[in-house]
Order: sequence, then structure tokens, then C-alpha cells
Amino acid sequence: MIFSYRAQTYEGNNVSGTLDAESMHSVKNILLQRKLIVKSIKEIKETTTFDMFVQKVNKKEMIFVFKNFSTMLRAGIPIMQSVEMMQDQVKQPAFRRALQKMRIDLSKGLLLSQSILETRMFPTLVPAIIRIGEETGGLDKSFLQLSTFFLKQDKTTGKIFGAMLYPVVTMATALIAVWYLTTGILPTILNVLPNKEDVGWTTKALMAVADFAGKNQAIIGITILVLIVLIPWLGTTVFSHQKDYIILKIPGFGDVIKKTKAVQFTTTLAILVEAGVNITDALDIMIQVIGNEAFRDNIRAVKGGVIKGETISKNLSPKLFDKLVITIVSIGESTGDMQKPLQDIAEFLDDEVDRTINNMITLITPISVVFMAGIVAIIVFGVIGPMYSMYGSIQ
Repeated sequence: MIFSYRAQTYEGNNVSGTLDAESMHSVKNILLQRKLIVKSIKEIKETTTFDMFVQKVNKKEMIFVFKNFSTMLRAGIPIMQSVEMMQDQVKQPAFRRALQKMRIDLSKGLLLSQSILETRMFPTLVPAIIRIGEETGGLDKSFLQLSTFFLKQDKTTGKIFGAMLYPVVTMATALIAVWYLTTGILPTILNVLPNKEDVGWTTKALMAVADFAGKNQAIIGITILVLIVLIPWLGTTVFSHQKDYIILKIPGFGDVIKKTKAVQFTTTLAILVEAGVNITDALDIMIQVIGNEAFRDNIRAVKGGVIKGETISKNLSPKLFDKLVITIVSIGESTGDMQKPLQDIAEFLDDEVDRTINNMITLITPISVVFMAGIVAIIVFGVIGPMYSMYGSIQ
């Protein structure tokens, strides 16, 4: 379970953050061991149906705002004034409201990281990194790290989307064409044929589809609408755990996801290590940041090993992480300098993601062409055939 907490050091400094623990009592014990005075502990509920409708901030605008925050803070502009200035710059209404809340909370003396956490509109990494910036006095650096991180992530997501767009559009276009021909054109042609029994098997198959669709339009429409709503809901609630494991097993696409998550893992860990976060806290943050249950389970195992005195590399799963990643992490641990090796391997993996996506596009393109050729063949034999029969009967 994930808990958010607010505490205070013996010197009077406010501290806030999140922890992955078995119970609220466990969180309290961890904070006491860190010599913190506990103010409040709240459980952050897992994804619910309500959470699906909580509007998230626009990633591109978030990158723009964070980059500007970093610039303004380096120029000596106070954070409250920076928030107020950026409030008029964003276009997304929900983001403007979030910035307004931050400004009000800051005026009341609340930490910016806590205000961001309470909006539930930002990725989990954001309040964690902002909190580190507040504690170390490097808030400008934290915003720069976040803008750079999310910019790279946005580019990778765009590449994956681009790779999947061509086959999806191709298949959708083909299915729409078949639907239109079977429900609109084919019945008209068949009505004027003198002998409908002489048509080929492809035409009969299309006729059966058209007949079924015509008689069950309402049921088909309702089923499609239900699936559009139900599948995303099941994917984020009931079957979220199984879904993430299945996705990683899809040929080609699963490899891209693994490499993408490995980039996310190494980049985030490098940022947290550079900020001076201890390993167990960093792994707690990683559990919340990594958007895949298979990776989360492995990071939990890594955290359990670290608590027992084991190294991170010992429990990294070779099924999820390349051997090179595990080796680099191991070298970083043995030399005591993890940040530079992690950044280097993250850049290497980022290039690997590009290569894997390009290879996937190269593979998908001919498959899509073959699929379209099959659809064209069905149309030719199923629709053009009866037209020739009709022409012959007229002759």
C-alpha cells in the first residue's frame, strides 16, 4: 500500500513524501527510525473507477511550465510569483486550476510538493522530486530534471504511437470498407441477380455477415459501446496486474515496452541518486512511477533484498532487464558511483528503443500490406464476382 506523510525534523524543518509499506503502523515506525516527528499519514488509494475520470495535466504543457519554472527560479523569481505568472500561460483549464490551488496553498505556508500531491493530477514522480528540491534548496534543478525526463518520455511515447498508427489505420479502413460493401452495395447487387445460389463462397460469407449485421444492429452497437467502456476499466482495475504481464509477452511490442520501462527505471533512479535520496526511498518512489505491474513486483523484490543487505543488481529480473543493465548497475554499486553509469545506460537504452521501434515498423509494414491484399481479394471475389454474373445474365 502507498501512504503519503507529513512530518518534521527535530530542527523544525517540514518534510513530506510517500512510502510503500504494509500498514500505517509500518510507515510510522519507518519515520520514527529516520528521527522524524510524524504529523499525518494518509493512505493513497489504488486506482479506482473515480480515478479514471480525474483529469490529468497535459504532458506537453507540464514540460513547458516546469522548464519555465526552472528558468524563473534561477533568475531569482520566487516560486509563488512564478506559479502566478505561469497560471495565465497554460491553456488547459484543469492545469490552470491546479496552478491556482498551488498559489493558494503556498500563501498558506503549505509545501509545493504536498499541494501537487493533493491535486492527484500529476505523475507520482513530480511531487517526489519537488520534495527533494525543497529539502536540498535545488528546486530549479528539480524542475529542470522533470522537464527533461518527461520530454524524453513524451518523445518515446510518440514513437511507439507512430509505429502502431499505420497498421491500426490500415485495418480500420479495410474493415470499414468491407462493412460498407456488405451492408450497402452487395445487397443491391444480389437483389437483381436471377439465381442467388450461383454466387461463390466468398459472396455467401459476406452475405451471411451482412444479414447478421442487419438483423442485430442495435445489439452490435451496444456491445461495441460496452466494450469501449469496459475494457479500459477492466485494464485499470480487475485485470490490471494480468494485463501488464500479458503485454510484455507480445512479440516485438513487448520488447519495446521492456526497454522503455528499463529507460524509465535507470533515468529515474539516476535522478533520485543524484538528489541524495537513500536507496529504499528511491525504490519506494520507483514502485509508484513505473507503470507496469511486472516491473513493480520486481522492484518490490529488489527493495526487500536491499532491506536484507543485498545489492540492487542481485534481484533485478533478467526477464525484464537486459544483462547489460544489470551489469552496469552492479558496477555502479561496487564503485560507489551509480549516477553516471545509470545515465549512460539510460541513453544507450533510449537508442535501443529507437532501433527496436524502427525494426517493428519494418516488420509491420509488409504484414499490413498482406492484410490489405487479403481484404482486396475478398472484395474482388465477393462483390465484383456477382457483378460479372449479373452482366452475364443480361447478355
